[in-house]
Amino acid sequence: MQITFWGVRALVPSPGQETTVTGGNTLCITVRGVAGETLVVDAGTGITTWGRSILSGDYGRGQGELDLFITHPHYDHIQGFPFFVPAFIPGNTIRLYGSTYCKRTMEQVLESQMNPIFSPIQSLKNLNSNLLFPDVKPGDTLSIGGLAVQLETLPHVTEQAMGVRVREGGKTVVMAPDVNYPEGVVPPEALAFFRDADLLVHDIRSFVPGLERLHSREAFNARDAVAAAAAAHVKKLVLTHFHFDSTDRELEQLRESLGYDHPFEIELAREGSTLWL
Repeated sequence: MQITFWGVRALVPSPGQETTVTGGNTLCITVRGVAGETLVVDAGTGITTWGRSILSGDYGRGQGELDLFITHPHYDHIQGFPFFVPAFIPGNTIRLYGSTYCKRTMEQVLESQMNPIFSPIQSLKNLNSNLLFPDVKPGDTLSIGGLAVQLETLPHVTEQAMGVRVREGGKTVVMAPDVNYPEGVVPPEALAFFRDADLLVHDIRSFVPGLERLHSREAFNARDAVAAAAAAHVKKLVLTHFHFDSTDRELEQLRESLGYDHPFEIELAREGSTLWL
């Protein structure tokens, strides 16, 4: 498997000289199997960069098929989709899967940000690809070529988000790019979902009491991510979902502050970087 990061930021994009190493686009991750099958987790602004990079292949000819998983419908996870070029090309098929906690369907959520008040595109109907919205629920396992994809509900600051666990051969990657643990306790359901993963991609936000501190930078300290990785016995932890106001230097200092006495590696996700399992 190839795991590539196209967007790593939380809340809003953060371009500029102080984010050139880690990147400034909001969340988007692709997973590519050995046979070329591809799935995407989240459609922040990073998906626009990835979309342009694949136009020389099947997606540019209207022959592409894609499975896109939206972990939850906050804006930093969906704001890139209206500018995802393959979605405009007739013949492409895009299957969109969304978290089940939301009172609206994923189709309704994506349509709402296309409202003419906000978007010149005005409607999903103006996208020429074939958009499908399969029903999924926590615990489901899907087959995408040789990739086995398991979905699970994970805790989030609003209500719930969707975790994505992908297995190919004997290797497993788990993506939990935006989670939050009430009172700083990682629930047993989440630990079971993470357990023994070769790679865990995890949000760096930790539980900080008080709504006024919900999005403060002090909450983005990765304490809970490290605790989850240790308890679940993962082999490697990659941190993502960086606060938009955190510089490259500050994020590297954060990583160093987590220490080196863990039985697993800790890395920062970097926009454009690829990891292999």
